[in-house]
This record gives sequence, structure tokens and C-alpha cells, in this order.
Amino acid sequence: ACRAAILLLMLGAMETLLPRLVGQISQSNPEHAVRTLQFSATDAKGQPVADLRLDEIQIADADKHSRRVAFSRLVSSGTAAAASRGDPLLPHELSNRASGQPPAYTLILLDLFNANFAVRGAASEEIIRALGKLESAENIFLFLLAPDASLVAIHAWATPGAMTEPSSGSWTRQIRDLVDQGMRKVEKLKHADSVDANIRANLTYQALRTLGSRYTALPGQKRIIWVTRGMPLTVIGPKGPPPMVFQTLLQQTGADFRGFGIPIYTVHQTIRTTGIAESAEALDSLAALTGGRSFENEAVGRAITDAQKDAHATYLAGYDAADGDADSKFHELRVFTTRKGVHVLAANGYTAEPLEEIGQSAL
Repeated sequence: ACRAAILLLMLGAMETLLPRLVGQISQSNPEHAVRTLQFSATDAKGQPVADLRLDEIQIADADKHSRRVAFSRLVSSGTAAAASRGDPLLPHELSNRASGQPPAYTLILLDLFNANFAVRGAASEEIIRALGKLESAENIFLFLLAPDASLVAIHAWATPGAMTEPSSGSWTRQIRDLVDQGMRKVEKLKHADSVDANIRANLTYQALRTLGSRYTALPGQKRIIWVTRGMPLTVIGPKGPPPMVFQTLLQQTGADFRGFGIPIYTVHQTIRTTGIAESAEALDSLAALTGGRSFENEAVGRAITDAQKDAHATYLAGYDAADGDADSKFHELRVFTTRKGVHVLAANGYTAEPLEEIGQSAL
């Protein structure tokens, strides 16, 4: 009891002092304040590169000024099966989990809110084909963004109220039945107002952030594959008012997912619609803002494969914050390596939140 009381006192002191210490470091010696980022590395054949050295990693800002890389480490990931077996840790690895390394997860979000019937049918068939080919889908989840902009789980992680895995074999053996059941369920839902582009954009990005905030509670790496017709950056009316621009919503969503540590991989379901422009550009931008990848039609299988490969070569790096780097604005950043033939995938920038807020959030 005495030890428990001491521990609680220590934790209380840390909660009070840590943000203050981070702030003092930032103010007194900003060149030594460190921000962190996540990136993955693949070779010319798209295979994971898991042995990058610290001296091979380079980080530069928009003005091509180098940022000192303070540290870098590979973020290992296991599988759900290994976690349940309790596989032994590697040498020099420590964990307070009985199962060692947490698994890496991939969540597929099929967007029915921003799609017509033709696109919905094509996208669902694409997902059924991609998942049906997988030998194991223990770390893959499937959600629908329903016509009323709600989130409907086809297969989710084991939390109260969520669907659980069928008792016999992989859940993807029943993928067609599960998707058909889900589609019939959402067909009964009243469609939210999708005529008003402003409402549609806000509902879409709000749903994405809600999903991300729930998903982030899982331990381990997490990625989202968003199969969607997409959201425009600009909506141009035939006459009258100036175009509506959704760049702020896009930037905020990107900042949220960088904070979650969840890259978004977008699969664009192409469609021609009068008055709506740049939806593909918006999806490309969202992927770049979060450190994900962007694909066109019929690429769900490739997106799943790439997301899983990226998980095997994901690094966490720390770099020096610049002087006055606390303006809460977006700053461009480029991560690359001096090793030839290796491609680095990372968010194309960061939001310069005050380090005091970062310390409090991390705690």
C-alpha cells in the first residue's frame, strides 16, 4: 500500500511538472527541443527496409534547411496471432505487455455517403474480391460510411457493442454475406443532405475524425484505407457566389490524423460530376498530409498490401524544433534518406503546436 501511494504521488508530480519542463526547454533552449514524426521506408521493389541508420536519415524544412535528427528507431509490429500466443521478446526488448509487440492494424472504410449506386456496387465488389483472397485477415477491419454519414462496422475490433470474429476460421471467408448484410442495413437509413456541398464536406471529415479517435485507442500501428469517390477542394457554382474552398477542413483533418499517428491511404472511385472539381487532388493531399498513399480505381488489394508492407518498416524519429516553432501553423517538411534506391513515406509537414501542449497530450 505504501509503494502504491508513493507511485501515485510520483505520477501526480509528473503530470504537473512534465508540461512545465517541456515549456521551459522550449523557451530557454529551443534548438534542443525535439519534435517527433513517423515514416516508413521501402526499396525500389516496394519491399520494407528495416535497417536504416541514424546517419542515413535526413529531414529538411520548406526552405531546405536541415533539421538535426536526434534519434530514430524502428517501430516493430507483430501480428494478432503472435500477440495472443505471447511470443518471446527479442534480445534487449522490454515490454509491459504479456504478448510483446502489438500488432499492426489496417482499417478499410467504404464510403457510401459520397457515392452513387454505381460507385457503391463497384467499390463493394472490389473490397469483396480483395479481402476474399487473403489467407489471414486477423488484423484487418471493415467499416461503412453510411448514407446518413454514420459509421457502421462490418468487422471491428473486440470492444463492447462491436461485431466479433466468426468462431470458425477467418471472418473474410464470409465476406460476401457480411458485406451484403451491411449494405442491406444501411439502405434503410435516410440519406443526409448531400446536395449542400458544405454540409457534405463537414459531415464527411467529422466522420473520419470520429473513426480515427476511436481507432487510436488500439495499441500498435494503425492505418486507414478510405475507398471513396472523394471530397472536392473546390465547388464551383454556375453563377453568383464565389467558389467554396475546403482547404481548411482538409488541413485540420490531416493535422488530427498526424496527431493520432494514423496514415490515410485513399482509393479514389472515379466519377464525372458537373460543378465538382479536384476531388482526386483532395484525396492525394489528405494522403500526403498524413503520410499515406493514394490510389485510383480497383486498387484496394494493392492498398492493403502496401499498408502492411509499410508497417514492417515504420520508424519513429525525433528532430530539432526550429526557433519560434510554436505558431500552430502548418509547416512543410521533407524526410528522405541518403541510401540509394530507398523511398521514404512520411507526412509532408507538421502543425507547429506549442511544445507544452504536446507534452500534456503525450502524458
